[in-house]
Amino acid sequence: STMFLGDLYWQLYILFFGGTPQFYISELSWTAGDLFLLLLLLEMGAALPGEGKKRNPLRVLGPLFTGGMCLFFMHWGEYVYNVICAVLMGLLLWAAIGMLPFRTAEEAGRGKLNGTALITILYVLIQYALWVTSLFWLGDALNNPYFWIDLLQTLTYLLFIPAVRREVGI
Repeated sequence: STMFLGDLYWQLYILFFGGTPQFYISELSWTAGDLFLLLLLLEMGAALPGEGKKRNPLRVLGPLFTGGMCLFFMHWGEYVYNVICAVLMGLLLWAAIGMLPFRTAEEAGRGKLNGTALITILYVLIQYALWVTSLFWLGDALNNPYFWIDLLQTLTYLLFIPAVRREVGI
């Protein structure tokens, strides 16, 4: 819900003042939403780096990906916020990928996929696609991929509702 409030603030500011806000209250709410998502994953049994639980070894791809993207975004400034986003998104991917069952060929078919973890991975990847398309802005027309990716991002927020309910048992 904090992510939604950040989006609402951003859109209302543009509507009333005709430009983007100089102080990004929206970014604070988006970061808070990502922190809450990380806390949810930890509550559901995700392990952070160094916790020693045997998890999917592919989880190291998350921090590697976000570290590379952080270096890519450093070309456009805001170093501190880039690092904060990279660390937070890296932890989200680490936790979500670690929650997915890792099976060998003999174990195939055992274990179930965690819907919340899958949607978290989708959310992070779409978030990065949104950030990349915002760098290469193609105008305010509907053929700009940014608008379609933003719509897809909104749909991931809606996908979290049934996935979390199923995992938590509500």
